[in-house]
Amino acid sequence: MRKLKLEDKQIINQIAYIHERELAEQNNAPRPTNFAVSLREEMIIRRINYMSDAIYINLIDGNLAGFIWGHFQKENKVVVIEMLYVAHNYRKQHIASLLKTTIENWAIDNHAHKIIGTIHKNNTAMFELNNKLGYATEKLIMTKDLTTLDEQLKE
Repeated sequence: MRKLKLEDKQIINQIAYIHERELAEQNNAPRPTNFAVSLREEMIIRRINYMSDAIYINLIDGNLAGFIWGHFQKENKVVVIEMLYVAHNYRKQHIASLLKTTIENWAIDNHAHKIIGTIHKNNTAMFELNNKLGYATEKLIMTKDLTTLDEQLKE
């Protein structure tokens, strides 16, 4: 486990692709474009370089087994977990717990008072892990897709 460096260009590309792919899957969208991945790469580089972000990576035999990306909001001393990801073939090996503990320690080192993460409603494994690690549910975000309703009103 180590902190991602700007020199880790191949890993930054992998993380950018994974991030875009996961967003696309959540939104039932097609695979991410090369352009979208390139923009995400640039965002990662800039946020590591100029903002209070940290990405910790777990490599096993040179392969990216998982990562966690945290952003420290200095004004309110909160760390927001942007993403936690563990590759399918490395799951159930406590990598997610290790990543969460690492980002929590980073948050404490930065004098954060709180850490926040958002999980998908169907991600029971992450919900259970968060509960085990002492996280509390503060709010639920509910959405309604208006696209269909808007199309019905036009008819």
